[in-house]
Amino acid sequence: KVPQRYVYTNGLTLSTALKMAKGVTSEASTRVELTRKGEKPRTFDRKAVVQGAGTVELQPSDRAFVPRK
Repeated sequence: KVPQRYVYTNGLTLSTALKMAKGVTSEASTRVELTRKGEKPRTFDRKAVVQGAGTVELQPSDRAFVPRK
C-alpha cells in the first residue's frame, strides 16, 4: 500500500518488508518478485511469505515487487 524504498537492517526478511509497506492493495498479485543484484529474479507466493513459510532474508540492494493481478 506504501511503495517506496525502505532502509535495510540486518535480519530484514521479505515478510517484514511487506509489513513495513503496510501490506498490499486489493489489486495485488498473489506473487512477490525478488530481484537480487547479479541473480535472476525469483518469484514467491505472497500469502506464504506473509505467513512466514520459508523465511527469505533480504540483502542490501534487493528489490521486492508485488505486481498487479
